[in-house]
Amino acid sequence: MLNEQLKLQPKLVAMLHNLIISLWSPILLTGIASSASIERIHFEWSDINTREVVEWDGDIAQVRQGASMQDLSFLANIDSGDIDFAIERFGIPKSWTSISYTDAEDLKKKQQDLKIRASKYGIKMLDKKNRYVVDYAWVVKESESDIRGVAKSIRSSARKEGYRSRRELIGAFSSLVQSLDYRIPADYRHND
Repeated sequence: MLNEQLKLQPKLVAMLHNLIISLWSPILLTGIASSASIERIHFEWSDINTREVVEWDGDIAQVRQGASMQDLSFLANIDSGDIDFAIERFGIPKSWTSISYTDAEDLKKKQQDLKIRASKYGIKMLDKKNRYVVDYAWVVKESESDIRGVAKSIRSSARKEGYRSRRELIGAFSSLVQSLDYRIPADYRHND
């Protein structure tokens, strides 16, 4: 059912990807992921979707003076073993992106083979054949069981604060993702 909803909501796929990466980054940055253990991390944020907007001027919200936002929080259990597995499972070695070939047909065949192999590791080869992007649907699918508990905790926190409609619940998720520090990884590549 989740996969069907994600096909209909591509922006939610990107938001969930950011959530997954952001949830893992505190452990990755502190090096805890080297030994299997469960870390309990507390998240707090203010839901920007609950602020009292008096007027919109284009994409700028005029907020009522003194208005506040709903504060939300949850605890997440993050297993560093799951993080290690996710890291090992994602991405392709740089050596795969250099192809030796004899003629145009050989190149086309090797590019198609690479496209198929890379797709098994969450990477899409673009039509220009020299650019690679993250397959967000793959990332979400592979991470679905890992973040199920986190998603339930976020939903529970929002419901305790009176969120009932689907729109309100999606707002709670999106406001969490918007509040996270998003960092571009130091190691990224673009093949020329």
